[in-house]
Amino acid sequence: MKAPLAQQTLTGADVVVRMLEARGTKYVFGVPGAKVDKVFDTLRDSTIQTVVCRHEQNAAFIAGGIGRMTGEAGVAIATSGPGVSNLVTGLATANSEGDPLVALAGAVAVEDRLKSVHQTMDSVNVCKPVTKYAAEIDSPASTAEVLAAAFRAAESARPGSAFVSLPTDVMTGKAQCKPIGLSHSRLLERVLDAGGRNLPGGGGDLSTPLSLFCRPGGPAGKPAG
Repeated sequence: MKAPLAQQTLTGADVVVRMLEARGTKYVFGVPGAKVDKVFDTLRDSTIQTVVCRHEQNAAFIAGGIGRMTGEAGVAIATSGPGVSNLVTGLATANSEGDPLVALAGAVAVEDRLKSVHQTMDSVNVCKPVTKYAAEIDSPASTAEVLAAAFRAAESARPGSAFVSLPTDVMTGKAQCKPIGLSHSRLLERVLDAGGRNLPGGGGDLSTPLSLFCRPGGPAGKPAG
């Protein structure tokens, strides 16, 4: 039996997954690996369907396609090292084609990133030339802000790709921030951009779809949970 929400200790992976849920993410496409296992494990207990792909490049292309069809960033996920480099072609394509895409990738612990350890890579600088935004969550306190910034970059102005590196120690450790929900203005913007397609029957009360983008019980614009 799970502890009441108020008594739960959130990990970095919990914050990532709850923010994806709050944004209405239905699918995540990716390839598991040791450095990102905590996020995959957390996804199993979420409302999001994880689609395991045979190659990270496929995951990025599929997520980019979702972004093109919906106007909302598709999500791809991979492990560290070669998992990141395999994402690059999909990130570059989404960026050049204007398809909103956010790629998440595991990484070695923050204290190990300058060491010659298994599958370490300066993934941010690898991805920066082919994305609108690339950053690493280097602190348990910055998880929500970095992820929110990635989605904002991917979906704003001319859409494109964004990349977020998820160090394994930050994902497994205790979070020092709360998930950030979408603001009322952003929710309404989504509905208006969709031309009412998110509304039952294609029209009606604009307040109806707001709940689709928030966790149950979590008001829009406030941390869910």
